[in-house]
Amino acid sequence: TCEECAKIDKAELYGRHFGPLAQRVVDAGHTPAVWGDMFVDHPEALDHLPKETIVFDWQYFKGVKDTARQFTDKGFRVVGCPTLHVYNAPWFHIEKSEQNVRQVSRDIKELGLHGVCLTTWESGLLGAYDTLFPAISESVKVMDDPDTGSFLEAYGPSSEWARLMGVELEGCGGVFAFSGHRNKLKSRALLYSNPFLAWMHHAEELCGERGDRALAVIEQASQVAKGEAEKGVCTAVRSMIDFVRIAEEARLLYARNEPEAAINRLTATRTIFDMMMRIARRSHDRIGGSLADAERCKAALDHVDRVIVRLRNYGRRQLGYLPAWEILTHPMFVPHDQACWWLVNGWGKE
Repeated sequence: TCEECAKIDKAELYGRHFGPLAQRVVDAGHTPAVWGDMFVDHPEALDHLPKETIVFDWQYFKGVKDTARQFTDKGFRVVGCPTLHVYNAPWFHIEKSEQNVRQVSRDIKELGLHGVCLTTWESGLLGAYDTLFPAISESVKVMDDPDTGSFLEAYGPSSEWARLMGVELEGCGGVFAFSGHRNKLKSRALLYSNPFLAWMHHAEELCGERGDRALAVIEQASQVAKGEAEKGVCTAVRSMIDFVRIAEEARLLYARNEPEAAINRLTATRTIFDMMMRIARRSHDRIGGSLADAERCKAALDHVDRVIVRLRNYGRRQLGYLPAWEILTHPMFVPHDQACWWLVNGWGKE
């Protein structure tokens, strides 16, 4: 959108920036490496890179056969990068991850590429790194020989737990299904400091048959969970579903002009976020990972408390009107702003 940048082709702009940086690395006696996605979209940018650069070609939903050739044809070494699908799962999409690692590894061998790098972008939002170790170890076998290995079998005594949380839960569909984006339930429950977003977008499915089915799968997984890490994952996912269901119960009570009853229901969710906070801290102490998760749980809890205060102050039409539930629970709620101008005016979100 910048007038100066708009005069320059994107590939030119990108190449001009990264080319000199890569050359600086070469001049220092090291090997530069770049992610390949921008160069797939803007191949002309490759002309700015020194040929010593290694391109890490990440493809999470297919192999690298087509994209890698764009780089090798121009004289670059390529490392193919599959992933463990954690970011887009309640826990981890096991079967899709195995398929991706297997396909990328086959393409690497067929094309004679420089190497392979397994990526797992995050185990945040109440994940646990140690629940992924069996799949990571098995990935080495698959990368060495794409016709061998089984992620589920690698979990040994925990294979039933892994099947339930990594396959059966995905089969519930909806927000539990495999997708190309960060998991929406986890994101809306924790990432944006407003857990009522999870209620707003997922109440219908989680308060119905899909939610019942998911809770049943998680309960089975909890019963066969072998250790703290596995139990923590189950508790975290179940807690997010529980919050959505309790928030919907509170909404119905609010709509029936029973604000005190709604407050009592929401108060129960404080325990949910306290428990998730403890899971996050224990995971960090046990295996590492982001300290932000505990803070995200605290931010969610703080907002629940804020909504409880609003219910007490405005739940009996003290303003002369009754704010809609999705407005009352919004972080930017302003008393007496019946038109919700902060929501209507797009420029106000700047």
